[in-house]
Amino acid sequence: MDTFLQPTSKAYYDNGGRGDGQRIVDDCGVIAPFMWNSTTLMVVVGVLLAGLALLAASLVIDERKRRRDLRALRKFAQAEAAGNGQDAVVLRRWGDADLREIYELFAGLIRQRNKDRDATEFRARLLDATIEHIDQPVAILDADNQMIRCNSRMIVWMGEIRRGHLLEGGQPDVPPTERAQHVDLTDFLVETGVRELIVATRESGLGCTRHVKLTVDGRQRSVEVLASCVMPGDAKTPVILTFRDQTEWIASTQMKADFSANASHELRTPLASIRAAVETVLDAGIDDQATVKRCMDIIGGHVSRLQLLVQDLLDLSRTEDPNALVRTDLIKLAELQNVLTQIFGAMAAQKGIELRFDIAPDAALMRGDERLILLTLKNLVDNSIKFTSQGSVTVRSYRQVRAGGNRGTLPRPAGGAAEREEFLILDVKDTGCGIPPEDRQRVFERFYTVNRSRGGADRGTGLGLAIVKHAVAGMGGTVELESQVNVGTTIRCVWPMTRVAVGKMDAPKLPVS
Repeated sequence: MDTFLQPTSKAYYDNGGRGDGQRIVDDCGVIAPFMWNSTTLMVVVGVLLAGLALLAASLVIDERKRRRDLRALRKFAQAEAAGNGQDAVVLRRWGDADLREIYELFAGLIRQRNKDRDATEFRARLLDATIEHIDQPVAILDADNQMIRCNSRMIVWMGEIRRGHLLEGGQPDVPPTERAQHVDLTDFLVETGVRELIVATRESGLGCTRHVKLTVDGRQRSVEVLASCVMPGDAKTPVILTFRDQTEWIASTQMKADFSANASHELRTPLASIRAAVETVLDAGIDDQATVKRCMDIIGGHVSRLQLLVQDLLDLSRTEDPNALVRTDLIKLAELQNVLTQIFGAMAAQKGIELRFDIAPDAALMRGDERLILLTLKNLVDNSIKFTSQGSVTVRSYRQVRAGGNRGTLPRPAGGAAEREEFLILDVKDTGCGIPPEDRQRVFERFYTVNRSRGGADRGTGLGLAIVKHAVAGMGGTVELESQVNVGTTIRCVWPMTRVAVGKMDAPKLPVS
C-alpha cells in the first residue's frame, strides 16, 4: 500500500479527512493536493529521457554543423591556396559564431590579397602597354639575365637576328611578355658584349650605352644598346635594355657628308678651270685672240656646267622635300612628246640617234604632277642620248597587269592566290653602252657616275637618276632598271592605275616620229 493516504480513500474520510500522510505533510508545512503514483513517475522519467535525447540530438546536429563548417572552411582555404578560390561559392551562414568570425577574418585577408593582386596585374599590364608602344626593341632582364618582359618589336627583331633559334617554343599569337619566357639571351649577350654592359650598369647604378654591330635579317646593322637599372644600388636589380637601330641615321649622316664633299668637288672643278682660263688670258694678253677664244670657250662650257649643277641641286631638293605639294593635273602625254622633241630633237640628230615615241591609246592620259613627269622624262632622255652613240632612244607609255602587284620582291603567302593589279608604265629605252652589274644598285645615288669611259667626256652631274627616283616616288610610283652591257638600258617608271587613272583613255595612237 502507499505510504500516504490518497484523498479519495475511505480511511481518509473515516479519520475526518486526516490521515498519517496528511499529518506528515502538515508537520512539514506543505499542502499537497495530490501525491505521485508510479505512472506519474514513469511519465516524468520519460520526459526527462526525451529531454536528454533532444539535447543529445542537438549536440550531434551542432557537431555535424561544426564539422560541415570546418570542411567548408578547409575546402575554401585549399581552393584559395591553389589559386582558384571563389568567395561566392563558400560564403554561407555559419552555424558557429567562432568559425564565422574566423571565416570573416580569413575572407578579409583573401579580399585584400585579391585587391593587391589585381593592382599588381594592372601595373604589369600598364608596363606591357607602355613598352609595347615604344618604337624600339625593349627587353627587361632579371637578376639571372633572363628576359622576363619585352615588346613585340624585340621578339621580331631577335627572330630576325637568329631566325628559328631564339624563338624556339614560342607561338606567334602569344603576347610578347609570355613569349619572352621562351627566349634565351645568354649566347646573344655574350657574343655582342652586352653582358659586360649589364654588369657595368649594375655596378655603377647609372645608365650605360654601347654600340654593337649585328647581322639582322642578313644585313649588317649598327645598333646602340642602352642599359638602365630598375633599382639602382641593388646588385641583383632588373635591367632594362633598349636597342636603337642607328643604321639609317648613320647612313643619312654619311650621305650628307658625301653630298657635301661631292658638291664641293663638282663646284671646285669648274671654278678651278675658269680661274685657270682667266689667268691664261691675263698672262697672254688681250691681243692673243686665239688664246682668248679658247679660254672663253672653256669658261663658257664650265659656266654652263655650273648652271646645270645648280639646277639639278634645286630639282633634287624639291623632289626630296616631304612637304612639297604634289599636284594631280590631267597630263596629256602627246603634249609632253612635243616638248621633249623640241628640247632633244636637235641633240639626237647631231649624234645620229633616232628619238622615238610610242604612246598606247589607253595610256595617253594620266593624273599626276606634270612638272615632275616632265622633269623625270627630261633626265631619262638626256641620260640615254648622252650614253648612246648609235641606234635609238624610245619613250613608251603603256598599261600592264602584273601578278603580285608591285611588290614582286616580297614573299607571297603560302597557298594564297597571286594578287593582280594594273599599272601605268612610262619607260625610256636606249641602245647605248649599258650599265655594268656592279653599278646598277648605285646609279640612283646622288653624284654617283659610272666610269667616264661609258659616255666619254660629256658626262652629267650624277644627280639625274636620283632626281628621277624621288620624283616618281613623290607621285606614289617606283623605278625599275634593266640593262645589258653593250646592248642598252631601259628605265621604267611604274604607277598603280589607282593613283594615276583618269577614266577611259580613248586618245588615238600617235604616229611614231
